[in-house]
Amino acid sequence: MDKGRRKLTRGNRLTAAAIAAAMSVALVLPLAGCGGNGNGGNVNTPGGDIVLPTHSEGSIIEMKEYAVTKTVADFKYGVAGPYDKYTKSADEGWNYWLSRSFASLTPEYSYTPDASGEALEYKSNCVWSDDGSDDDCNYVTIYPSAKDSTNGTAESEFLFYIPCLNPEGTPINYGVYPKEYENYLDLSEYDNLSFIFCAQSELGSDVAFEIYLKNHGSERYKVYEYKGNGGKMRIDIDLRAIETDRRDRLESLTVVNVISNMAKGDRILNCWYKLEAGAEKVFLEKTSRMSGVSVKSEFLGNMLYTMCGAYSATGFYDSSDGKYKIWYGSGVPEQQSTDNVYYMESTDPERGWSKPVRITTDGSTKGTLTDKSGKLRGSSSPVGYGGDPAVVKVDGTYYMYFSGIEWNLDDGTYHHWNKIWLATSTDGLNWTAYGAVVDTENGGSLGYGSGAPSVVYYGGKFYMYYYSQSHDVNYPDEPGGLVLKISDDGYHFGKAISIDRTMPSMEVKYVPELMKWIGCYYTEDRQYGEGCKAGVRVAFSNDGIKWTFDFTDNSLIAQDMDIPLNHNPGFIGTETGFAGTTIYCNWGANDLPLTVDGYWFSSAQYDARQLEFGKITLS
Repeated sequence: MDKGRRKLTRGNRLTAAAIAAAMSVALVLPLAGCGGNGNGGNVNTPGGDIVLPTHSEGSIIEMKEYAVTKTVADFKYGVAGPYDKYTKSADEGWNYWLSRSFASLTPEYSYTPDASGEALEYKSNCVWSDDGSDDDCNYVTIYPSAKDSTNGTAESEFLFYIPCLNPEGTPINYGVYPKEYENYLDLSEYDNLSFIFCAQSELGSDVAFEIYLKNHGSERYKVYEYKGNGGKMRIDIDLRAIETDRRDRLESLTVVNVISNMAKGDRILNCWYKLEAGAEKVFLEKTSRMSGVSVKSEFLGNMLYTMCGAYSATGFYDSSDGKYKIWYGSGVPEQQSTDNVYYMESTDPERGWSKPVRITTDGSTKGTLTDKSGKLRGSSSPVGYGGDPAVVKVDGTYYMYFSGIEWNLDDGTYHHWNKIWLATSTDGLNWTAYGAVVDTENGGSLGYGSGAPSVVYYGGKFYMYYYSQSHDVNYPDEPGGLVLKISDDGYHFGKAISIDRTMPSMEVKYVPELMKWIGCYYTEDRQYGEGCKAGVRVAFSNDGIKWTFDFTDNSLIAQDMDIPLNHNPGFIGTETGFAGTTIYCNWGANDLPLTVDGYWFSSAQYDARQLEFGKITLS
């Protein structure tokens, strides 16, 4: 029988009704014990191994379903140690550079534990490159003191933001990241925070712990407490019991193990699995009319918690196996802002995605990209081989067009730039490179070359939209900006057709029911005039060539407009690049700015970038 107790307190600011409401929805679901027998990973510590939970029937806990879901943290990527990009040089390697991470290497004890060194540190039963499972976690072992019995606490603090080294008011300069820009987590619009967690004594004794949230500049709020047999559980915290303006800049979640008469030979295992916020109703929605089409958009939160700064995610529903499939660009752990392609899938985009698989050139992951020509850069090399993938599936073959980066380029000014490469696959994971289908001659005005493709297979032809600052070597007089090339076979494309000389990249789908083409793109603040806001927008065309662009608020879809920039959007359509009248749209969301006062802000903005998404309904 579970002996769990829970309460939420915040001094005299929380009413009795609020506390009662919080207690009524707080939920604990003890399932398979996190110290159970099986083939789980072992913790090598003094006194023997601690056995981690195994992937077994009954060990999977479903998250609650919400209209809007925000994955705050996912512990499937390796140890979420203290963020250290600014404390170590690139030569030393950044061991930890997730934007949300534990505050220190070890819990903070109120007594001296009977262990030292690595035995006290947070660990993981997975690494970023593994496929992973629902049982992947970060874990830590809580030790007693050397006395016969122990009383005290051990605190594990998990940060929701990237801490900085520069004090508030530091003048902006290249790479400078002052304290006033710290990206605290805003959950003011969310109703609930779900936490999948495990606490269990090795000797089977009862365990006790408390959970606290901390908002910037305020005291910690106790939001949950437990005493019982322990085990893997889902803890649901009612955020509405905390005033809205007291959860708009959340700093951390802290688990405090409360130790009472802990035997000298005992240990407690804490496993961290997932943190997810939810809202019962859509809180950002919008309806507007463009080009004779009614556009209703709803913000749905984020797709998953990604590492290394995801962007440009596009994909489709694959009718052959009933899965939604997405490919996107992102950095890698080995180097700063190195671009690679990643893959993930889902049976329901609103209920979560698989752990992403990185497509590598060296065979180190489940996904591979083979380039027999040797021109394409390596997946773990600085700069990387490229991103911005656009994938269609035609007659059983996957065609991936992407911004490819080659070795040994030099135009006298730039030493690398984008060319549009093609790779094909039969499974969407293992690819064979064909080569550059847009062989850009040089970097152009700003060193970009040509990239960010979007592809539709329409009427037996491949329509490829992309952004260019230079020209294909085969067509010296072709236009730049946003352009369109057409191919009969997907490999050989003609001369570019100008869509808009000033427009950046645009993701495009064809909507047969409306006999229109739809595009999503983004603008930066005041890019097309004083009234132009930064954000993700949509546009329409009757023929795919002449487009109506609107830079007023009318073309902005529902999105979080409080963050610095939403950019590089993509759609989820059909295998051939078509779409129905209900379309999922996603975008990279930076909660740290790219530039401030004309200076490149900080490389931290890559790590803070997440994939957010929404749903668009056309009529």
